[in-house]
Amino acid sequence: MGCGSSTADSSSAHPRTPAEGTADRHGTHSPILARADNAKIVEVGDWGLRECRWENLDMVDHWRRFLHDPQRYLRYLDD
Repeated sequence: MGCGSSTADSSSAHPRTPAEGTADRHGTHSPILARADNAKIVEVGDWGLRECRWENLDMVDHWRRFLHDPQRYLRYLDD
């Protein structure tokens, strides 16, 4: 299914233009930040690094499931 940890290369979405040959790199667990326009998302895992689509990120899947049924996650706080 999904992709694990991600780093978004948001150089083209950044309001300032970086010098040629450079890029901004951001590590995040936020699906909103990872969704930056033209971001190159790279997942990190036992396999090393590989590109991943935003829709396939594990964090996006978890947020969708949380928003669909928050009690599924919050029930653990009641124990």
